Amino acid sequence: MSSSSPTLPAETIYDIVSIVVVQYLDELLEPSQPTTKGSNKDPGLTKNNPVLPFLIVSLQFRQVTLEVLSDILSIPLRKEGTWRLESKPWTKINPVRKFCATSVEFEAPTLAEVTKFVDSVKSDVLAVYVMLHAVNRIMDKLQRCAVQAVPSLHGLNQLEDVGAAKTLVMDRLPVYLPRCPSAFQSLIQQPMKACLIGVLIAQGYDTPLSILRIQWAQCSAEAVRGVASEASLSAMAKTIRNARQNDAFVFRQWRFNTPFNQAIGAPRFRSWFLLLSHLSSIRGSSNGAAEVKEVAVQLRDLFAGRLLDMGVPLVTDPSDVEQLILQLTLAHP
Repeated sequence: MSSSSPTLPAETIYDIVSIVVVQYLDELLEPSQPTTKGSNKDPGLTKNNPVLPFLIVSLQFRQVTLEVLSDILSIPLRKEGTWRLESKPWTKINPVRKFCATSVEFEAPTLAEVTKFVDSVKSDVLAVYVMLHAVNRIMDKLQRCAVQAVPSLHGLNQLEDVGAAKTLVMDRLPVYLPRCPSAFQSLIQQPMKACLIGVLIAQGYDTPLSILRIQWAQCSAEAVRGVASEASLSAMAKTIRNARQNDAFVFRQWRFNTPFNQAIGAPRFRSWFLLLSHLSSIRGSSNGAAEVKEVAVQLRDLFAGRLLDMGVPLVTDPSDVEQLILQLTLAHP
């Protein structure tokens, strides 16, 4: 290590090193990395670590690099001799990798779990990664539940999930992100935007669809015993009306580069179309049944138009409908 090498302004070195560090950190925390799950080996010790050369090229680069690592990972810096961190960066990174690698299908971390873990990492950058991961897990869970028609999940849980995601994106992330290095803020812009889109979609489409399925199952169970109650039918009609209002609101407010229909996606529109097609064929002469049928037809036709615009056929395969929900009718005396 040379202390007499040509020097650059410390601020310039800091900016350069920050970019390299946050890009490498992003790579280490990427869920698709094969070492993410179940590995405790420190990849920072390998020759592929782009940060290591900064630690040996000169004393100035070493000290600035250690400052960057200290700032990003919140590790105390000992400024005696050639300087050193009080602990290895991997001791802060690996727990986050493990947290992000822990995933069970149709499960997502709760707001309390995320908050507790964020408090434990004591690093704004790592906290942002944890929260983004949690939001993505919640969005994935809600989409899977909605599109795959998972019957065992209660609507209240999904409302809690959406609430947790909104809290993280709208309240928590805006607190932590401004305290992060500018290089990291630039890197994370697209994932942040994707999370915001995900929350809008989950709130407007995935959760209402799952709740509507639960309400329909309740009505179907009542019909088996005799007659579906007006209260149950009214609740279904209200969910459908609210879904249409949510769709109109999101459509009007859409300001993202991704086209609206593409962001919502054909699988979501098709899942809605299949269920609404079924509800629009409800049998029964009660006011509640007529109301459900009316609002279901309106929203079904709207989403049918979206699917046609996307080039998706509207054929309702009976097997799709059977998988979606039991073929039960609402009897009325």
